[in-house]
This record gives sequence, structure tokens and C-alpha cells, in this order.
Amino acid sequence: MLGYIRKTFQDKKKRTRFVRFAIIGLLGFVVNSLFLELFRGSGVGEFFAGFFQGIPQSSFFSLAGEPSAWAAALATEIAIISNFTLNNIWTFRDHKIEEWTKIAAKFFQFNLTSGGTVIIQFVVIGTGTMLFMDTVFVRQVFLVVSVAFFIVPYNWFMYNVIIWKTGKGKNGKGNRA
Repeated sequence: MLGYIRKTFQDKKKRTRFVRFAIIGLLGFVVNSLFLELFRGSGVGEFFAGFFQGIPQSSFFSLAGEPSAWAAALATEIAIISNFTLNNIWTFRDHKIEEWTKIAAKFFQFNLTSGGTVIIQFVVIGTGTMLFMDTVFVRQVFLVVSVAFFIVPYNWFMYNVIIWKTGKGKNGKGNRA
């Protein structure tokens, strides 16, 4: 692993791509954070939560009645769209997908693998606001918690085991791209 990282930073093209990828990831976090507050403050979260208001508070499913959970899920999807678009245009521009049918297919695949992040933020931010009040501070703290402790490991797993998984090598172990 350290050897791969060392090689990545020794190769100027890979180093540049990694820096771009990190910048897009940080921008995605900012997009997520801003849209979380926009959706929470605009009543969009309440709209979706309103369908589940009759669920008893002691139920596991009472989380579905939490407006900030819905705002978090919607904000995450906006960040996913932003990250896909900007990575296609800038980070991986030498492999840029330009045909509309291929863009749609690749976005669908990207969105499926990123779907877990929507669920993670729904649960983490929704639970955080149920336990500690629904304030901007609590939402933003639990956004950081969800990204740092759940989403980064989830994405690492998805990228290494699902997306870039290749066939079996001579030793019977999966090769990595």
C-alpha cells in the first residue's frame, strides 16, 4: 500500500490527478454542507418527514420522520452529482466521458455505488439531530462524523473491492488497478 502511494506521488500525472480528486472531494463536502442547510431551512426536509410523522418515537423507523435526515439524504445526492460531473470534466479529463448514453450509464453506476453514502448520512445526521437537538451546529458536526468515520471507509471499500476490482491473478488473489 505504501509503495503504491509512494509511486503515485512520484508520478507527476498521478500526483496531479490525486490533488484534483482531493479538491473535488473537498468541494463535494462544501456542496453537501450548504445544501444540507438549504434543504433543512427551506422546508424540503419537513415535506418528506411529514409522510412518516405517525410512526411512534420508540420505533426504529421514527428516523424517517426526522426532517434533517431527509435534508441530509437530498444534500448528499446533490454532492454526488457535483462530484461525478467535476471529476469527469477535470480530474479524469484525459478519460472524459462525452457520449450522453455513456455518461448516463456511468452516472447510474457511480450513483449506485454512492447510494450507501445517502443512507449513511440519512442515519447519522438524523440520529444526531434526534439525540442532540436539530441545530445547524449538530447537523454540521454529524456531517463531519459521517464523512470521517463512515463515508471515507465505505468509499474506500467500494472503490477497492467493487469498482476497480479486476480478475484473479496467477496467485488466485484479485488484482487491483
